Amino acid sequence: MGNNYLLKGLVKIPSSLVMIMAIMSWLFVPASVQSKPVKLRIASHKVHKIVSTQGEGGDITQAWQDKTGIGVEWLTFSTNPLHERIFRETSLSETTLDVVFLVNTRAVPNVANLLEPLDQWNNRDPIEDFDDIFPGMVAAMKFNGTLYGIPFRHSTSGLHVNETFLEEQGLSGPPKTIEEFINYAKKLTYTRKNGQKVVGYVGVMSYPNVVDIARAWDGDFIDLDYKCRANEAAMVRSIQIHRELYEYGAFPKAFTSFKGEDMNVWTQTGRAAMVIGGMGRNRIYNDPNKSQFPGKIKTVNIPITEKLLNKYAVAPAKVEFWTMAIPRKSTNKQYAWSLIKHMVSKDATLNAALNGNGPVRNSTYQVQSFVSKKTYAKAEGDLLKVARIPLPAFDQSAKAADIFKEEAEAAVLGFKTPQEAMDNVCRRVNPLLPK
Repeated sequence: MGNNYLLKGLVKIPSSLVMIMAIMSWLFVPASVQSKPVKLRIASHKVHKIVSTQGEGGDITQAWQDKTGIGVEWLTFSTNPLHERIFRETSLSETTLDVVFLVNTRAVPNVANLLEPLDQWNNRDPIEDFDDIFPGMVAAMKFNGTLYGIPFRHSTSGLHVNETFLEEQGLSGPPKTIEEFINYAKKLTYTRKNGQKVVGYVGVMSYPNVVDIARAWDGDFIDLDYKCRANEAAMVRSIQIHRELYEYGAFPKAFTSFKGEDMNVWTQTGRAAMVIGGMGRNRIYNDPNKSQFPGKIKTVNIPITEKLLNKYAVAPAKVEFWTMAIPRKSTNKQYAWSLIKHMVSKDATLNAALNGNGPVRNSTYQVQSFVSKKTYAKAEGDLLKVARIPLPAFDQSAKAADIFKEEAEAAVLGFKTPQEAMDNVCRRVNPLLPK
């Protein structure tokens, strides 16, 4: 009874070997005929679930669930706990997560060891019109030439201008070049007839904000090849502009203590004439329940220097984004890829945008039903053709950011020249960069 017989007893095989053969045969069954999971588990920020499932565009995953018979379970967290959960689980020998969302600043090169390479999947089962996805976001998720994430949501930088103040100061429309922006900032620093003091330009000296102005000259802090470029002419000019406006009074005297929320409040209350920030802030700046100037804050692209108008229509300002990836230890990779492919299809991207998502496809910005609901849609679409992240992710990026802020503030306050400060930045940051 302990033996099994094959070919009517002509060949005798031990039962233990039969069991091994059965296990091996199951392991090599193609994924397409393996039993389907009951559901896929997605680890994301809560906003991803909202824009994927709620709103005018409906649940963008429902058609996929109906077609495959596989459910979707969302596990949502705030940003830091989300990445802690992802990195912890994907470091284990196995994981229960099938699709994970990563913000670009956390996508350091080492995560490539935790994530599934996606080129092979896209070659085998291609995403619809992959070239339609904005290239700057795709490039940021390639490590050593291999793709590890598919963009899903973005936030891009724009220039927010109070049109009431433009009219009061006799200025016709937002600035068209960065040189004009400097002049605007000075002219828009004034006292209104009601006694309210207005500052021409308000911002913080963290690298993402300063990079936005450096991009008017196509500059960078650290480029995608991990080269420090802070001491090059473009970034030095950006620091010089901040110092010039500070000395004129067109930049807040208390800028060293400023945070993003301060920029929002100053814009809503009319203390700031112009700010640079995510284009999506247009909604809160024009909110009649919060803003003293509803409908008067116009959002446009950050202008390019007149010397580069032949190269760029707008400054290649920063974009920050979230990407979808598959854990390398996932047991449902085929289905996870199928879901990702569906979620970034043209139809799903449009429906998520109607739910409030920042769409990652150029074609979405050609759809009237979307553009008509977003006054800055054209500006955002034009920017995304050339936008890039403010710096690539790496393990010491937080320390590099602190160094930049320290040196930039010293230069604006006049303790160092802009060139000296940016030379110091590269000297101090270079040892932190990946080799």
